Order: sequence, then structure tokens, then C-alpha cells
Amino acid sequence: MDYIDLNFRFDNDLSDKTYGEKLLQLFDKYDVEIGYLGYFEPINISFSRERFMEMWGVEQDGMSDFFARLHKRKSFLVIDPCYDGPGSVYISLCLSKAHYNDRQNRWLTLFKEVCIELNPYRADMCMDYGSISSLYDYDRENFGFLKPEEVSWFNYWSDDLLAIGDTTDIGSYEWFNRERIESGCFYQLTDQIDASNLDSRSEEARIIFGNGVLLRRELVEEDDIDWDEDYFDWEYK
Repeated sequence: MDYIDLNFRFDNDLSDKTYGEKLLQLFDKYDVEIGYLGYFEPINISFSRERFMEMWGVEQDGMSDFFARLHKRKSFLVIDPCYDGPGSVYISLCLSKAHYNDRQNRWLTLFKEVCIELNPYRADMCMDYGSISSLYDYDRENFGFLKPEEVSWFNYWSDDLLAIGDTTDIGSYEWFNRERIESGCFYQLTDQIDASNLDSRSEEARIIFGNGVLLRRELVEEDDIDWDEDYFDWEYK
């Protein structure tokens, strides 16, 4: 199944429950209804606001991440609000293609509001590109998950991230759309998230300014690729 991912990476701890409450308020505003919660499969704890807040920022068996399935949807949410290294704090909302298509503009507006309210280090909105990234080794030394692997369809890059690269090259690139906010900037690569030229535009952007903003990468030797698990990823889909 195709998923559209809304990924948010932070360079600060979000274990304070006020962040969890802000996220729920945004979900209420955009009618994102959670059905079940859990730390691992099966995800079968009935959602309540109180239970969600009890799980936020609390470790279970040494793990602080938890999952949520959206009500009567194949979409789901993964959250780790506790800091354990650069870029380790994240919120990831994975939408089924049908769920995304129901209200595309609203999901984009939600993405922007999460960036404004929670101020991530970086964020992106894209079709799941796990099959592409599995073909490369990414150099995470000193950066962990702070730098993005690729240029996505819709990107939010904070001023802290932009300070690493050459903003002249980024600013002069022919984006489909660009929008400045107080803490950073939104960059849209193509009109539609499934545009036929999205991959080529992403590669073009990497060539022009990627060395400063993106993680360096090397193509994985074919013999080192686990095609069953990494490329096709049947269980995930």
C-alpha cells in the first residue's frame, strides 16, 4: 500500500506534556481522529486524551516511542518525544493514499501548522521513499537524523538547518513554491505529490545545493542490498 508521510524531526526534547497537548489540539482542529494506542503490536489500547498524555514522554521497557492507529483508517502515527541524540525526537504521520486523497489541502495545512506550533528542526511531506533510500548509504556522522536524506515533495527547513548549507544556491533554485515563516522556510518541489518528474527534480536539487543541506550518500553495492526486506518491504506495506 502507498503511504504519504508527514515527518517532523526535532533537535530538542519534547517530553514536556504541553507539546503533546498542542499536537492533540491541532488534531482536533483538523479532524484527525485516533482510534487505538500502543507501544508495540497489537495496537489495541482504546484512545482517550488522558491515556495519550500518560504515554507521552514516558518510557516503557526502555522505549519512549509509541504508536497510534487512526479511527477506521489504515493510517497511523509514530511518536518519540524523548531526546536521545541529534534528530532522535520525531513525529511521523503515515497516511494511506485514500485517506490523503480525501482532503489533500487540509493535510498540507496541518503540516504547516505543526511546523509553526512545534518548531521542528526539519520536516517533510512525501510519498514513502523507503525503496529509494535503501539503495544508498547515508553518512550520519555528527548529524544523526538532523539532515534530510533527500529533497522531498514538500519540505520545511529551519533557520538552524539552513545555516549549515549555502542558502544562495537554495534561494536561486526554481522551486514550484517557497514560503518564508519566522523560524524557517517551506520549499515545494512540484505541483503534485505524485508528479512524474518528482524524482528527477529531487536529484537536480541535490546536485545544485545538496552538499550543504542533505546527508552525503553512496550507492550501495548490489550484493549488499537485501531486496526482500529493504527494497520491497512487504511487511511494512
